[in-house]
Amino acid sequence: MRCNTTQRKWGLLFGLHYTTQNMSDHTYQFNVKMACGGCSGAIDRVLKKTDGVKTVDISLPEQSVTVITAPELSYDDVYEKIKKTGKEIISGKTVE
Repeated sequence: MRCNTTQRKWGLLFGLHYTTQNMSDHTYQFNVKMACGGCSGAIDRVLKKTDGVKTVDISLPEQSVTVITAPELSYDDVYEKIKKTGKEIISGKTVE
């Protein structure tokens, strides 16, 4: 969800969370086999160190990883970063 400055101020006031995303940013979703917090932590650390990654949202119960990146970071780049953690990637897609 994109938000303007007024929405952001109200969101902070009422505890709402908005993700600001540039129209040219990319969103990628992956289904990744993760057994514990250590697994999700490893993915979180490697992605947050990656240039071009703007946000990372990991759900251990849903076994999902959602990544918003700058335009120059491709799906394949993010896929390879996750793969290097040793976790099994079940599926992935680019979200329009």
